[in-house]
Parts: sequence; structure tokens; C-alpha cells
Amino acid sequence: MRYSDKKNSRFSNANNQKLIDRYQQRAERSKQNILTFANYNHYRDKVNRSGRVTANNSIDRYIQARAPAPRPDNVYLHRTSALSPELVEFRQNNSVAISHLVSTFQRFQNSVICLSAGYLHLGTRAAALSNLTRELSRNHSGVQYSARKSAALNCLRMMQCAGSALPDPTFFSPAFLYYAIATFS
Repeated sequence: MRYSDKKNSRFSNANNQKLIDRYQQRAERSKQNILTFANYNHYRDKVNRSGRVTANNSIDRYIQARAPAPRPDNVYLHRTSALSPELVEFRQNNSVAISHLVSTFQRFQNSVICLSAGYLHLGTRAAALSNLTRELSRNHSGVQYSARKSAALNCLRMMQCAGSALPDPTFFSPAFLYYAIATFS
């Protein structure tokens, strides 16, 4: 066998057929993927146009199907076991505020506001207040800004209620931490 034949032996008819089959299979898989996405988009647009659900319905339903069932806002207000007397008194004095706080964090647990208010469990009320104030001063527009602004104002009101109801304002830190853990657990 000549050297040129040995060098080009991998381009024989058998090898060529293997390559052709391989690329045909790959093209078929790509075609199936494209058809799958096309069917998904068609179904999503069809459902959206029917008015039965909102935009991004498939993603929303996927998340909701795997999310834990929502709990009442005041589910933690009646649990007095394993709580210190100070925390029980705090709960009794601020039951409405705590209920509003829990509901606020359930609705905005992924927003910047909750991350800013998370500084409270470190006892840095000033840092949390400054971050919430900065969030209010940002140049947002539309519904998202209104929702974040109302949530930030609610958090500020909760801080003020806790600070006025307790002799030591820093005590709000473990109280906030307890209800935050209860909300996210």
C-alpha cells in the first residue's frame, strides 16, 4: 500500500458512511429540539391569547407546582412555645405589625428590600434604614417601583413599631430574625 493510500484510508467509503450517519443523527436530534421549542412557544402563545393565564404562564405554573403551599400571614402569631417572655410580649404588643411584616416578606422575599432589611438580624438598624431609604430614592418607574416603595415603607413602619414598643431598640434583631426564619423556612 502506498503512503498516500495509508494516509487517506480514514476517508474510505465505510468511514464516510459512518460520518454521514453520525451527522444525520445529529441533525435529526437538532430538528427534534427545534420542533419541541416551536411547539412549546406555539402552545404558550395560544394559551396567552386565550386570556386564561398571564404571560410566562408555563414558567409560573412550573414554579407554583413545586413551591410550598402558602400559609396564613398570622400562622406564627399563635406559636408561643419555645419563645422567650420578651418575645411573647413583643408579639402581643405588635401583632398587627408582625402580621404585616410577615405578609410583606412573603410577597417580596426575592427583592432587594428584603435583602436590605436582612441587615436587621445583625443589629445594624442604621444600615437597614439607609439601604431602604436608598431603595426609595432610586429612579424607578411603573408598577415595580410602586410595589417596592410600599414594601419599603411597610418595613420602615415595622422597625419604628418595634423600636417604640421595646425598651432596647436592638432587641428587634432577634425578633426580626425569628420571624424571618419562620417566613423563609
